[in-house]
Amino acid sequence: MPKNYHLHLTGFVGYWNFSKDQVAYILDQHKDEEVHVLIDSLGGYAYEALSISSLFKLHGNVHVHFIGANASAATIASMGAKRITIDIDAIYLVHKCLSWVDRWGDMNEDDITALIEDLEKLKSEQGTLNKVIANMYARRCKKDQADLMDLMGQNKFISAKQALDWGFVDEVTDDAEDKTSPLDKSTLTAMAAAGLPLPPSAKGSMPGWLQKIISAFSSEPAQPVNEADTKEPQAKESAQNPQSPMSKTFSLMAAALGASVAQTDGKYVFAESDLDKIEAELDKKDKAIADKDRTIADKDKTIADLEAKVKDLGKEPATPTGTVTETGADKDDCGPTGNLEKDVEFLMSL
Repeated sequence: MPKNYHLHLTGFVGYWNFSKDQVAYILDQHKDEEVHVLIDSLGGYAYEALSISSLFKLHGNVHVHFIGANASAATIASMGAKRITIDIDAIYLVHKCLSWVDRWGDMNEDDITALIEDLEKLKSEQGTLNKVIANMYARRCKKDQADLMDLMGQNKFISAKQALDWGFVDEVTDDAEDKTSPLDKSTLTAMAAAGLPLPPSAKGSMPGWLQKIISAFSSEPAQPVNEADTKEPQAKESAQNPQSPMSKTFSLMAAALGASVAQTDGKYVFAESDLDKIEAELDKKDKAIADKDRTIADKDKTIADLEAKVKDLGKEPATPTGTVTETGADKDDCGPTGNLEKDVEFLMSL
């Protein structure tokens, strides 16, 4: 197994760290050589994954290696690779595509009819996408489409060995450099928020507070991971896209803090272990602000003292020079005598 990879595709499929543009750029830099791709992702947008799969296929010599927990669109993206391997401790999930459905409020008969029509259209588009994906899996696994559709409907993780038995991967590896840390609390919370089933090995190790959070997630509409993205341009995007601008802001903030944030039903959840990081960063910011406030206050005091000194100097009489200049006809020899009255008289005489 390679120790260095040309591409590390992690996170949400369709974002900057797992995008078709990123993949296209790297593949273009290595047109005539085998490209090694490391994937560790719980999924994302199905349409973005389809594009990435096609890019792998067009290149013709891509080796994908899975580590960690991989699901949904991440598995779709790999289908165009020439060779697919998986670490022995990794897990794998395929499922039917999801679309964000978020409609409520008072509706009359016409509104309900229109909503039913929209949902029927969305259902039909999902069915088409499911068939396309099932066909991709079936070709790779050399099995019937119906068998793959049934597995997708079960919505459960399978082991690396099972992924090999099905035919999703070509080899199970056991290399030390591919090991990842066990699923932490942040990842488990994110998986629950995304509607993904948790691997059996994780359930027994969850603390009570995390079990409560996951139970709350399971009772709410799940955020899609394998997004069908079958929405009208512009008009319906905000209603069906679970990743709102606010959630992107939270995700970027979490990344900056080294924390993880999960979203569900308009709520944002940080892992308990990450709260200390956030509080520490806030304390740093508060201290920095307090230091700057003190600096500004010191400067304001300095300015006020100088202004007061200038004002006091304006009240004081002129300091005598001690030099007496005789008045005469030659103006160039004239100068202040130190006597205000005489100097004024002299000036008036000029």
